[in-house]
Amino acid sequence: MVLSHFSSDIDEFFFEATIPRMTDPVAFQTLYQQGALFRPTVAIQQLLSNPKDFLLRYPLNIADDDTIGASGETNRAYVTNWTGGKRPGSVLGTARMHKTEAFCITMTNTGTPDGHQINVHRVRTVESNKAADWCALPTNTGPSLMTTCMLTGCSFIVRQGTTSIECGHLLPTDLATGNAIETGAALNTRLLGQGYLAVYGRLQYSKDDRRAAIVGVRRNNQWKIYAQKRDFSNNIISVHRIYPPK
Repeated sequence: MVLSHFSSDIDEFFFEATIPRMTDPVAFQTLYQQGALFRPTVAIQQLLSNPKDFLLRYPLNIADDDTIGASGETNRAYVTNWTGGKRPGSVLGTARMHKTEAFCITMTNTGTPDGHQINVHRVRTVESNKAADWCALPTNTGPSLMTTCMLTGCSFIVRQGTTSIECGHLLPTDLATGNAIETGAALNTRLLGQGYLAVYGRLQYSKDDRRAAIVGVRRNNQWKIYAQKRDFSNNIISVHRIYPPK
């Protein structure tokens, strides 16, 4: 089932799934054994061990129906195989794209979805006329993965908290009415120069057919946060480390 959002500036809170969510299903065992399909259980380990390489190879969708509530640690995240796409070539980049499979992380507190269940630090999306619901990322406790739903007009921000960095996700659209609070570009511009450690928004994925998956991975007690920019055909355009800035 796919539930549409109000406009290009509202994020994908809702489920986008073209195959059932499942964990290494028996029906796909032959494909897994032949190397024709990647296991979600293996994929998540590769994401944690080499995030930039993973994000350059596999489109990653992140869905959130907001039933979990406030930002923070949750075990209600499920990793599944998802609709395939294309990745840039290792030599010619986006001038020569290659077919690849994809994955989806779904965050929900509804029912018991199939899928490889994992713990994550979840950053809740909040409308941009409200205060961000900050998610603290401890350096040595809790999950080593941070996720938030897809950006399709929103801005993602990082600030220094009391004992760790904290992340927020602001949406320039009123969820109740679907009306614009401000444009994605205006939100992004407003956040710049406010002293955040990082701001990633519509000015960085500027075309209307662009979206971004944001993930953070902790290794050696240090967090690194990446943005995977894609088009609506699920083709990877680029991957950038947004925190710490290079």
